[in-house]
Amino acid sequence: MKRVYMILGSALIAVWAWSEWTGWELAPDTKRGVVPASARNTGGFRSYHFWSGGK
Repeated sequence: MKRVYMILGSALIAVWAWSEWTGWELAPDTKRGVVPASARNTGGFRSYHFWSGGK
């Protein structure tokens, strides 16, 4: 059973490495770093400046 998990884990890491190398993404249409206004207004979103004091 240990060998099966090692093979499965190695396969997952290999697929991840290949996707990173080729630039393939699961959802390429998403914009990174953009937080919708509805998420910001709920109070759960904290920016970098909130946690670091804006320095």
